[in-house]
Amino acid sequence: MMMKWGPDDDLLHQVAALCAAPFLLERPDVDQIFPKDAIARAKKILAAFKGGVGAYTDSRGNPLVREEVANFFTKRDGVTSNPDVSTRFKLVRISELSI
Repeated sequence: MMMKWGPDDDLLHQVAALCAAPFLLERPDVDQIFPKDAIARAKKILAAFKGGVGAYTDSRGNPLVREEVANFFTKRDGVTSNPDVSTRFKLVRISELSI
């Protein structure tokens, strides 16, 4: 029996499910099980992670994730953030400033 996602489940869980089990995207009824935005987001993530999610990447992280983290910092802090600079160092500096 296929489990249907209910209104209490959020987009993050739906996207994670599709990324962990990408064969679900091949189902003809996938758009009846998952919302279109979850399907689109999962496809974008899977395209960026050539070896699948959970695979090893560059030590700086996946370029898509770095780009989205940089965009988040830019929106949140109002300062342009560079995705090519290590995110770990940004997190340390932000946590140090907020102490």
